[in-house]
Amino acid sequence: GVDSGHPGLTAAADTDLDGEPRVLGGRVDMGMDEFPTDCNVNGLADFQEISDGASADCNENVIPDACDLTAGTSEDSDNNGVLDECECAFDSAPPQIDHIRMCLGGAGQSFPFEQVAVTSGYVDPRRSSFDGANVQMGLTAMTIVFSEPVFDVGSGAGVLTTAAFTVAETGDAAANGVTAILRDPEDATRVRVELARFISPQEWTTIIAHVEDACGNVILDAGDLGAGALEPDRIDVGFLPGDVDQNGVIEPLDLLRLRRIMSNAFAPACLTANMLVDVDRDGETTAFDLARFRQAIVPLWAGRGMNHTQP
Repeated sequence: GVDSGHPGLTAAADTDLDGEPRVLGGRVDMGMDEFPTDCNVNGLADFQEISDGASADCNENVIPDACDLTAGTSEDSDNNGVLDECECAFDSAPPQIDHIRMCLGGAGQSFPFEQVAVTSGYVDPRRSSFDGANVQMGLTAMTIVFSEPVFDVGSGAGVLTTAAFTVAETGDAAANGVTAILRDPEDATRVRVELARFISPQEWTTIIAHVEDACGNVILDAGDLGAGALEPDRIDVGFLPGDVDQNGVIEPLDLLRLRRIMSNAFAPACLTANMLVDVDRDGETTAFDLARFRQAIVPLWAGRGMNHTQP
């Protein structure tokens, strides 16, 4: 009978009377002639379709992968055309921070936890203080976009925790750290990293990822490569109130740039307007931002710059 034999008693290399494989679809027929299966009913025996290269059979069960998916015996969770059980056999590329997608808006302003998701090198030019003396405002979280979902190294695609990220900062301020990790429920490649405190004015803060992908490929640690480099495992973000033109020093041109952005005469690359001109950090760009720039930032910060170059 069809599929009534015991495959364990037949070598996988055995052939039937017609020279066709004895084990088809994990089963073997009784008798000397194997009945060829045609799972997609296209007139071609499955084994022939696979041997001709017309269909993939990555798990080598003599059933086209497309039929495995249709039958529900295999899955393709990322819809890339490769069965999940075969994914790692074809994947030796490590994950990396997707700076380009972040710049093009891939981080998505719809992410409910997002504060800033930009390519490395962004300098936050917004207000840092209510009283002009103490740091009471600033970034305490950033969204990082990866090329694929990432996990703690050695976790077997199980978890992503605060242990997967470290924070470095130029200068001699008290060490910063990571207090929470939140993965975007709608896009597993987007991760919000929450910090223990505001990043320090006039300094660079670097968030470094120590992660792996679902196949165990570990992200490349290329170290600090300097300004303009898109490092695979880290982002650098600075803080300099008033540096609207992002050149590392506060000068009259910053006020001009702020006015041009507010009047839609200039569109910043990789950034939303609010990231540069929402001086009071209330989520809106209004005339009050221009007033606060003149009254609260210019008197305190004019002529000042970053203390260090970008790592």
